[in-house]
Amino acid sequence: MRYIHDQTRRISHYGFLCLIGLFLLLLAAPVSASDFTLRVQSPDTGLDTSIQSIGFSASAGGWQLDFRHSKRIGKLNSFNGMDQLQLQKSFNIGTDATLNVAVGRAVNNWSLWQGDSVVLSSHAPGVDQFQYTYRQGKVSFDKIIGKLSGEDRYILAHRLSVTIGNLTGVIGESVIADGQFAKNWINLIIWPYYWTQWIALQSDATHNNKVNANVFLQALYENEHGFRLGGEVFIDDMPQWVGIKQLFQIAGQIYAEIPFTSSRLSLQYSRVNNYTYAFQVPFGDYSHHGYSLGSSWGPDNDELVITYGFPRSRIGLESISLALRRKGEGNFGDSWEHDGYDAHRDKQFLSGIVEYTQALYGTASYQLGPNWTMHAQWGGGPMQNAKNKAGYNKIHSEGYLEIRYHLD
Repeated sequence: MRYIHDQTRRISHYGFLCLIGLFLLLLAAPVSASDFTLRVQSPDTGLDTSIQSIGFSASAGGWQLDFRHSKRIGKLNSFNGMDQLQLQKSFNIGTDATLNVAVGRAVNNWSLWQGDSVVLSSHAPGVDQFQYTYRQGKVSFDKIIGKLSGEDRYILAHRLSVTIGNLTGVIGESVIADGQFAKNWINLIIWPYYWTQWIALQSDATHNNKVNANVFLQALYENEHGFRLGGEVFIDDMPQWVGIKQLFQIAGQIYAEIPFTSSRLSLQYSRVNNYTYAFQVPFGDYSHHGYSLGSSWGPDNDELVITYGFPRSRIGLESISLALRRKGEGNFGDSWEHDGYDAHRDKQFLSGIVEYTQALYGTASYQLGPNWTMHAQWGGGPMQNAKNKAGYNKIHSEGYLEIRYHLD
């Protein structure tokens, strides 16, 4: 086992060196477009969380390179290092068919609209992964195989998307599993993870605590006037048992965008319970470096965001938003067992002392020069039972400042 670990680490180092070599080749090639980004998010130390990052992206000759280094400081977790270093290439493989292949460290966001997703969002640090996307006409298939933090933890995710008229529908699965499961060659093609899990469990090739599978559904309707209505649901395997009603293990999100003559109104509500993202052992938690792979605010929470967007004014303001959040005490590492419907009261949504936040903020964009732009978002509001402590109230603030240089 030690030999395998050492070889894996050497391969990882070789892969990193290959990416650096390809990066130098990309710099030597004629660059068609590139972006340099400096971003500071929530710099107020009273926020309990802060992210500073510097990034670079470039494309040339059909290749795309993305790099980002970040420092994350949170009240529970921190991360400091390379957040993204991914190289990708798109190939035309037939009539109306393309294949995009990417390798390296990357963040993923599988939202069908602009925003986060309870399935995969950009909240967690980048994951070392191999991914590809096949598209033909109105059908696409995405596949990700990545290495998570901790010992022998992997994430596998795939989704099949079909667009018919104004409606896009998605069905997919995600799995947290050990290397024995993740490195099965069958996982590279369109093949149900649940089927692989069932076969492996029946043949004693894996243990139930080494595989945590989930299924998800997504949909988005958009008409020619810009009206959008979408939703997604993320389901742990337990509620799928016949006769069991453990709905606390379901996460979901709904989204609506209503256009007006010169403005728009959008509403988004998301809900996730700790026992959707947590497993009966911490090995299977839906997390990376302690950060949620899905819902931005972690497990055991819900959030309603109402946004009004309007034409850019003279001060650059693009939209204002009101966010109403609730967060329970549930967290990663909380274990559960299948106790049946009668015992689910101990695992109710929003457990313990609930933290309430009401935040009002605005988003703005400014042109600093021919190639320089600045994007900013800032606001805040009252927070009751802060840090899930009864009677501990404070004024919460949040936001980000991003400066971007674009080179054609």
